[in-house]
Amino acid sequence: MAETGHGNEQQTAMEPRGPKWATSPAGKYYRLVHLDPTKAGLKGVPAVSVIWHSGVRSRWVYVSRIKNPAASVEIISDNDDIMQYEVNGGFFITWSLVREKMQLGVIEYLTSVLESLVASPKGSVKRVTPVPVLMPGIKP
Repeated sequence: MAETGHGNEQQTAMEPRGPKWATSPAGKYYRLVHLDPTKAGLKGVPAVSVIWHSGVRSRWVYVSRIKNPAASVEIISDNDDIMQYEVNGGFFITWSLVREKMQLGVIEYLTSVLESLVASPKGSVKRVTPVPVLMPGIKP
């Protein structure tokens, strides 16, 4: 059983839940190229981020752990492997303030189910137990 990060609730390995994915005050996901990390409230709190492009054939692009969200948005914006997909349609980002001890498990799960176009960096060589979560845009 894995903790969901919400109170004392627990879930089995097969039941994806939360987390709450960040949206703009208007309830929409942020366009990466227009995101001002400071205005969005990214205050250096570690999080899990997901990037995707829309268009004729939407695709997940990148899943990562961001230790300093504001700086990470700049690094991602300068990464040609990621940004090459921006031409395919709107490029969107969301993040969730997943408990730090669970972040690698959440990333392991998301990378296995989303089939992102750019591989996520491996933070550790040891096996991480996937922590099932709902993908951005999926309501419980």
